[in-house]
Amino acid sequence: MKSKLKLLITIMLKVTSIVIYRLMCILFAFKKNRVVFMTPRHSELKDNLYYLYKEIVAEKPDLEYVILTTENRKLVKPIRQLMKEYYYLATSKIFILDDYYLPLYFIRVRKETKVVQLWHASGPLKRVGYSLRGHPDGPNESYIKVVPIHSNYDVVVVNSDSEIDYYEEAFGMDRKKIHAIGSPRTDILFANVHDITKKHQFLTKHPQFENKELILYAPTFRGKSTDPAPYIPQLDIQKLVPHLRAKNKVLLLNLHPYMNENEEYMKNIDANTVFWNRNEYTIEELLMISDALISDYSSVIYDFAILEKPIALFCYDYEKYNKQRGFYVDIKQLLPATYFEKESELVDWIISDDKDTAEVRRLKEKNFKYQDGQSSKRIIQSIFQ
Repeated sequence: MKSKLKLLITIMLKVTSIVIYRLMCILFAFKKNRVVFMTPRHSELKDNLYYLYKEIVAEKPDLEYVILTTENRKLVKPIRQLMKEYYYLATSKIFILDDYYLPLYFIRVRKETKVVQLWHASGPLKRVGYSLRGHPDGPNESYIKVVPIHSNYDVVVVNSDSEIDYYEEAFGMDRKKIHAIGSPRTDILFANVHDITKKHQFLTKHPQFENKELILYAPTFRGKSTDPAPYIPQLDIQKLVPHLRAKNKVLLLNLHPYMNENEEYMKNIDANTVFWNRNEYTIEELLMISDALISDYSSVIYDFAILEKPIALFCYDYEKYNKQRGFYVDIKQLLPATYFEKESELVDWIISDDKDTAEVRRLKEKNFKYQDGQSSKRIIQSIFQ
């Protein structure tokens, strides 16, 4: 009964959306010079959208640029915000986004508008979209009939030819529209593979970490934003601190915003041994600052591989996560020498002074077709041709 009611509400929302969008197309003039950047993920432009925005504005300053974020949605009533977003979708020449965007899937976009999906991940890892059919977190068939998810994309940007098959399946789209020309967020990393300026700036501001190995822990968020209690990573930092102190190492902690709500996790942590990033540095800056990375099911491992520095995968809940989400590639074989399910094994790697990067370099070569730091320029050329 609950699922039927939810589907009925979705149908009503779709009908409302179609009416609003068509009215916007009729009532307002189409703007050939308007470019819209839409992020359903953040309150400001970040990652791929941010770096592409900077490049487009520099190359084409005479265009009109509009930025839509989650912050906009907090300020007005839902129906008014929906009308605003459909107004810009109806009147823009280029509409660029970086995540799942429900309003786009309710309608048929006018042929004059080009929709560009940058996505927010740098490599093939977790299943998304239609690839999640049959998984607990995936869409059911009745929903897909009403909402053709990931539809209306004219261009999807990925990093390598090997990703095309995965996104063709995930988005249910023509593979000719999937362009392996590189992600904007990788440009700054390729341009700074051997540059330690960011690290020097960090150490100047935080001199207590000087002459210590900086190990970044950036775990994936589990659960949903609506869950009553924020997710807590299963790495016992209190227990780890003495090992870090003894081996002259520092843990840089970058948590998902939902995880940041749980102050208890970081209570009474030694500030000379653990640095908790609370939006002080972007993830790209943290990657350049760090000497090594610990993650799990996050595509940040592909970004870090660009810098050819050590990576460990801490996948203590692999069986559960695989059942819930599933993967495009066997994560156990992605970096087999540094794949850990036991915390004790991870701790041994953390305190080790001999961290190999051979597997990381192979990961980089396989998953980045272009390594010249010019991805944003290629995307601009692709979408304006």
